[in-house]
Parts: sequence; structure tokens; C-alpha cells
Amino acid sequence: LRASMAWIGQRPHIFAGTIAGNVALGRPGILRDDVTDALDAARLGKVAAAYGNRPLGEGGIGLSGGEALRLAIARAACNPHLRIILADEPTAHLDAATAAEVTESLLLLARGRTLIVATHDPLLADRMHRAMRIDADIVMREAAE
Repeated sequence: LRASMAWIGQRPHIFAGTIAGNVALGRPGILRDDVTDALDAARLGKVAAAYGNRPLGEGGIGLSGGEALRLAIARAACNPHLRIILADEPTAHLDAATAAEVTESLLLLARGRTLIVATHDPLLADRMHRAMRIDADIVMREAAE
């Protein structure tokens, strides 16, 4: 089950190394073309081409927050067994244009799959097929019971 899931957090961990290496993560069977397709799907192809084989710093030094999130989306896109995507505030701390790009990449990745998103972003929430609102009062009431 875990092999079919992807986690896209607010601040994905980026390892020191190339962008392609951060997408493939040493998974067997992932080809260069798979990585290229995943980078393009995540709208990160131009950034990857500009970096070439130059390494990123540990923690993503060299990438913006939006680029790091798109790298996490590319990682998920490179998983041939992907069925479930869990995303935690994928547009938090991003400007409106970058948030829109990340949203589009995430929705493209989610086609034919299950996407569960936790967000405070009303624009992202409006793009979901189904939304469940959890108010602070409800959470506190349930926790007290």
C-alpha cells in the first residue's frame, strides 16, 4: 500500500545532489525519460535543464519554495504504482502565480488517482471535487468528547 502513495508536504526534503537524482531517489527501474517526463509534468523541466548536472545543496539550497514543491510533485509523478496522493498545504507560503502553477501540476498528477489535500487556500479548495470544512470549534468539540 505504501508503494502506491505519495506524500507532498509543505516543505519537502531535498537531498544534496542533482535535480534528476532527487526525483528518481535511487528507485530501481526509473529511467532518464521517466524523470524528464515527471519534471515536465511538474512544470520543472526548464529549471532542471538550466541546472543540468550541477548539484543542489542539502535542504534544497538553490531552489525556491515553489520549485521544491514541484520537485516533490515530480517525485510522485515518477512513481509507476502511484494511486493515492496526500498533500499538506501545497500552496502555503507561495505567491499567487506560483500557487496556481503548483495547483495545476498537482491536479494533472491526480488524474485517475485519489488526491487528499489539507489546505487553508480557498482557491485550491475550490478546485477539489469534494471539500470537507473542519472548523476550529468542531475540532475542539470532538477532542473534548
